[in-house]
Amino acid sequence: MASKYDAYWEGKKSELAFLIDAAATGRPAEIDVSDIIPLGQRDSWYGRTRVRSGKVDSADMAHATSLGRMVARLGLCARYPDKTFSFNITRDATLRVTVEGEAPRSAPLATGLPTATRPPKSVRVPTESAAITLDPSLACGQLHDLLMNLPAYASPAQVPFRNGLYFFYEAGEEADHATAGRIVRIGNHPRVNDRLIGRLRDHYATRPNAKNGSVFRRYLGGALLRRDDPSSSCLEPGPGLGHWERQHQPSCPHCVTYEQRVTDLLNSRFTFRCVRFDDRAERNRFEALLIATVAACDMCRPSARWLGHHAYSAVVQGSGLWNSNHVGGATLSEVDLGRFQQLVRASQGSGSGEDLSSTLLLIPCCGEKKGMPDPGLPSRSVTEYLGAEASTLLEDGRPEPVNNFETPSVWN
Repeated sequence: MASKYDAYWEGKKSELAFLIDAAATGRPAEIDVSDIIPLGQRDSWYGRTRVRSGKVDSADMAHATSLGRMVARLGLCARYPDKTFSFNITRDATLRVTVEGEAPRSAPLATGLPTATRPPKSVRVPTESAAITLDPSLACGQLHDLLMNLPAYASPAQVPFRNGLYFFYEAGEEADHATAGRIVRIGNHPRVNDRLIGRLRDHYATRPNAKNGSVFRRYLGGALLRRDDPSSSCLEPGPGLGHWERQHQPSCPHCVTYEQRVTDLLNSRFTFRCVRFDDRAERNRFEALLIATVAACDMCRPSARWLGHHAYSAVVQGSGLWNSNHVGGATLSEVDLGRFQQLVRASQGSGSGEDLSSTLLLIPCCGEKKGMPDPGLPSRSVTEYLGAEASTLLEDGRPEPVNNFETPSVWN
């Protein structure tokens, strides 16, 4: 019987194949699959399936059962007939692929990456109405050129609109067609509108367990920890499994100091640009296309010193991006690139009067609410009229409770 999840897993064929190859060669393999959440109402997305010799060996939960059947039907494990692959979906919808009986080994450090770990280029199956898919390297070069027309920001507070995609740049990371800096992460606020600035603040937040609100922070902090001490207890029992690199796991007294280090790193070595997307469906679609395109580019490769070589995710290491979701997916077409160019041009004028997200409107008390000429008053921030505590709460949001560091046994 067909499952409502079948089409979802079939759409991730390229990513699943990449994860299986990574796991088969001893690399850690993990991606965020939280875009499955709209398909069902579950308190937990935990599920597990095992596939061996092209057949489902065991499975539980409908979404994991569908995953196992799809992997078997597509023959994604056929190259490894003697291996049993375990597909584990966590409560918060992270998919990890491992080979049973084999522990993933550590990532190569600062020596470049073998070609085998490069993400696969996307291949679209042409249809009668399909647009022409561009060569990813050509499209990626044009993306970089277009984005250079936008301002580079160093703080979320500088962004003049509330909906869009963001593109991070990292000092020292350049490419042949991006000598001013290559894109190292593409991000979104996929589930709700009006949260672009808030999502960026999640990445820059500094407080205990801020890493649980940002996979980007977990990648950066994990890479710093592994670079400093590959045997750190904060990374045990293995890549992506330690309490720093797992979502919803509290920091310990040692790695909680990396919250500040991650924020300092972002402030000192990263900048970002933003493209305004008001339509959520279009924004989510372009996030996937843009990540896949940049990841598949032959010219945008990480430098030998790139911190991402220390990340636990094989997808991050192979793509040169601080992204794992959508790598290996469908890439931009000519029509897509033309639309993106329109959006970049529109973003150049955003914040110059058409978007009032950073404006305090003063409406006179009168029956007809008629507008008035500009009274010539100086601009003020609403935080100027609040106390220090209220201003901090408005800017940063309600902090998570401080943890009792003696409770979790994982640190013992």
